[in-house]
Amino acid sequence: MRVLLGCAVLGVSLVVLDPVSAQTIARRPLSGHIDRLIQSGLDKANIPASPRADDAEFLRRVYLDITGRIPTYDQTVAFLNSQEPDKRVKLVDELLARPDFGWNFATHWRELIVDRNAENIGQAREHSWALIDWLAEGFNKDRGWDQIVRDIVTAEGEAKTTPPTTFILANRMGVLPKPEDMVGSAGRLFMGINIRCAQCHDHPYVTEWKQEDFWGVAAFFAQVRDHNLGNDGSAQKPIYFEKPIEDPKKQKSYAGIQKRNGVIPPEIGGKIAIPKTGDPNIAVKTVKAKFFLGKEPQFDANGPYRTPFAAWLTSADNPYFARAMANRLWAHFFARGIINPTDDIRPDREVSHPELLVALEKEFKSSGFQVKPLIRALCNSEAYQRTSRPLPGNKADDKFYSRQTLRLLSSDQIIDALAITAGRVPVVGKNRDQQTAPFATRKADGDPTEFNHGVQQFLLLMNGGAANNPQNLGKLTVGKSKEQAVANIYLTVLSRQPRPEEVTRTLKYLESSDANQGYRDIYGSSD
Repeated sequence: MRVLLGCAVLGVSLVVLDPVSAQTIARRPLSGHIDRLIQSGLDKANIPASPRADDAEFLRRVYLDITGRIPTYDQTVAFLNSQEPDKRVKLVDELLARPDFGWNFATHWRELIVDRNAENIGQAREHSWALIDWLAEGFNKDRGWDQIVRDIVTAEGEAKTTPPTTFILANRMGVLPKPEDMVGSAGRLFMGINIRCAQCHDHPYVTEWKQEDFWGVAAFFAQVRDHNLGNDGSAQKPIYFEKPIEDPKKQKSYAGIQKRNGVIPPEIGGKIAIPKTGDPNIAVKTVKAKFFLGKEPQFDANGPYRTPFAAWLTSADNPYFARAMANRLWAHFFARGIINPTDDIRPDREVSHPELLVALEKEFKSSGFQVKPLIRALCNSEAYQRTSRPLPGNKADDKFYSRQTLRLLSSDQIIDALAITAGRVPVVGKNRDQQTAPFATRKADGDPTEFNHGVQQFLLLMNGGAANNPQNLGKLTVGKSKEQAVANIYLTVLSRQPRPEEVTRTLKYLESSDANQGYRDIYGSSD
């Protein structure tokens, strides 16, 4: 069920492959450092490492991880038949150069920024398709993550035509931008810390994180306003700026709408009122804008306010920014972060490989916060290329990376896999949400190893048109021997050759059924 329900790879052979070439090793110094640090941890824990994955397992894994899609039949056959010694290195480079790379990571970050299950998210979800395109362009051009985040945090303009303002749309109370939600999201997404636990009181687990620290950061977002908000509170075409509204009557009306919605109107000069718990219309205390656990910035009374915060947030001196993204990228390719969970890093969290996280963070900073060099290093490491098949001595390992981890496909990967195996072009655009919704059973940053599908998903897969009527089945079977037809189906659906026992079983089934129906059944069961 790899295509639909997400086991990492089926049919992996425990074959020890030839050592990688010296040329390959020379091209990936960070990859070698990763492997040395991982091996050191395994040696200390006395845990054996599983061998390298065969070409089929690696192929399917790296396609899904980098592009979000499985390889086509032609791509699978070409790679498996290739005799180039460095074909894995070249494949990683090729996949990073494809538009699908940016689309994959943009789609993932759209899900992180715009949680489809959150309240009041409809308008943000609608505009988020433009956000995907904007993010995809940045990822494909390897624009620095610091630049992308700065644009998101400081976004201004009409929401419909300015994709980064989706971040504001996703963090509103009713129609009003909500500073506390924006800082909570910024902390979770871009610093990997859940400072929102200090919103109503001092943080319960980290004594250094005080309520005033949370609201000091929220003050940077306090002046963000919808300049197109109607007097009745309607906001059909939000236009966001952090400068005061020029019309005094409209300014007064806006303040009234804020008050009615339980939002204390902000004060000029980079300040914010801390609302009383249980009654947001009552101010308990006013605090000045302050970097998290840092200094108060000096800025003009009329702002801009978010600009200095964004500069601090994305600085190489910020102890959270580079670490958070390096940890997230590791989790993307290895199923769990070096620190878990990736969005709630605290001083008391276990760091499985401290030296490794420092090395990844350093590499990320030195590259100008580009994600492609770091991804290239991760995918070219032996740790990433290990099989997911456990050995007797590493079955219980869940943190030393002695083997790769079985993962479920995301909802986007499922519908794309169905389309590709059926010979169809994957759907992009607003209709995609309708297709992915039944399979979106976990959050974007949820545990990818947790099986969370049920009867609804199985029925959809069993009765869906793609599984019962693949467009390319004739191409795979007509004029082919039964053995070759079966092999073609496996190469298309599972990206590998069938095992001997699978050939025997499927040929026996074909003898007892109509050939065309039999091929459809084999195709469906392979899914």
